[in-house]
Amino acid sequence: MLVFVALSIVAVLLFALFDYRQKIKRLEGTQFTGPGFLPILGHAGFFLFKKPSEVLDLVTKGSQEFGKMTRVWMVNMLFLGIADPKYVEAILNSPVHINKAIEYSYLNNWLGDGLLLTTGKKWQTRRKILTPAFHFKILEYFVEIFDKQSKIFVEKLEQFSAKTPVNICPLISLLTFDVICESAMGTSMESQLNRNSEYVEGVKEITDILHKRMYNALLRIEFFYRLSKSGKREREIVKTLHKWTDRIIEKRRQDLLEGIASRKVQGNAEVGQKDKMALLDILLQATVDGKPLTNEDIREEVNTFMFAGHDTTTSGISFLLYNIALYPEVQEKIVEEIKYVLGMDPKKLFTFGDLKNMTYLECVIKESLRLFTPVPMVARYFPEEVELKCMRIPAKSNVVINAFCMGKDPSLYPDPDTFNPERFLEDEIEGRNPYSYIPFSAGPRNCIGQKFAMAEMKTLVVRLLQKYRISVDPSYDKPILIATIVLRAKNGIVLNFEKRTS
Repeated sequence: MLVFVALSIVAVLLFALFDYRQKIKRLEGTQFTGPGFLPILGHAGFFLFKKPSEVLDLVTKGSQEFGKMTRVWMVNMLFLGIADPKYVEAILNSPVHINKAIEYSYLNNWLGDGLLLTTGKKWQTRRKILTPAFHFKILEYFVEIFDKQSKIFVEKLEQFSAKTPVNICPLISLLTFDVICESAMGTSMESQLNRNSEYVEGVKEITDILHKRMYNALLRIEFFYRLSKSGKREREIVKTLHKWTDRIIEKRRQDLLEGIASRKVQGNAEVGQKDKMALLDILLQATVDGKPLTNEDIREEVNTFMFAGHDTTTSGISFLLYNIALYPEVQEKIVEEIKYVLGMDPKKLFTFGDLKNMTYLECVIKESLRLFTPVPMVARYFPEEVELKCMRIPAKSNVVINAFCMGKDPSLYPDPDTFNPERFLEDEIEGRNPYSYIPFSAGPRNCIGQKFAMAEMKTLVVRLLQKYRISVDPSYDKPILIATIVLRAKNGIVLNFEKRTS
């Protein structure tokens, strides 16, 4: 018995030594550095007992200590962190290296093989189908919906006195949910008025579950994850989310069959309510190789857009309002621009073109997205060894592009912790590598809905500041950042809203 135990220990030690040497060998000739790692486990122990709020801090400190090219081993999986715009450009601008990292596959049960996760010919086909939905002529029609939902948000603030602390995050989540449902799906959910949305709560819970899975070595193994409480709960939530989406698709399909609100997507489309359902209409009327998309095909894209257009926009708007409230001088400059471009009458309608003229507000939004990037990291998978701009990427590597850390890099943004919208004026951005700023990603797989999101954020800020002067509640310190799939504030964003008298 003792001999067997001794041989077992020797076998484990030999395997650990072999594993360690293999890890070292794979990294030879690369520029990637990082902390020491254990045989077999790698750095998995670093993340095992970390809270979501601690993970982002750990990644940020790692980048500061080891530089813009870092590496992490999660058991036998190699992750290469990049926060250098030169290399970021080489990866994101490539039409070849577009495979998403393995962690994105955790979203498959929910999002299926939609635009975010698919690759190859299918991705090209879907992207081509969906691009017309975000043409500026179509976006013109959505401004009315942005405005309608923003006014509801502003009216709901009437229930709070000037000194009442208001956590805006849940309110913003309902706002963006209503916007995305009505503008893209043609469905009015009125969740801002009802305050109850099973879909919104489901999305928040599932992103928390999947984030925890990414940093848990045991749950990364499909067999153990399926047996876990988290895996079981994810399947329950996905069933609920799919049921909700299927119901909307079936209703809209039936409407089209009956000839209700049908339209053409081409430039000669009539203006009216029907023009506000571009995404779902396009999907329902699209064909691939002469065949219409199935309900499952459509659901993949609907769920993808609901996730990308709801959760990320909620994050962007929440931190944007925090920054506007934190810096009164910035807020007043925005108000002056509103007065000049649109006026302060909350009943006066405006257009997509008017919003484009809000150039200072756009700089404020960009600066907020720099500091609080809604999707802190994006990643690609490299099945084969690749050399890009003198950078060797070993085969079977996940390359993690750290947009969050780039936004805090003093070599890219002098005095990076200072909120300075002027750094995004045209004269200031000249000569700056555009890949140092990627809140909407970049290259062939950039965010298809970035103009949609920018117009939505501008509309809310305009309607809010026309009526209220906003400030950070004195009891609130600062956001405690949690990087789940999107960036959130663990302690919410707590503001005060005081009605303007002039």
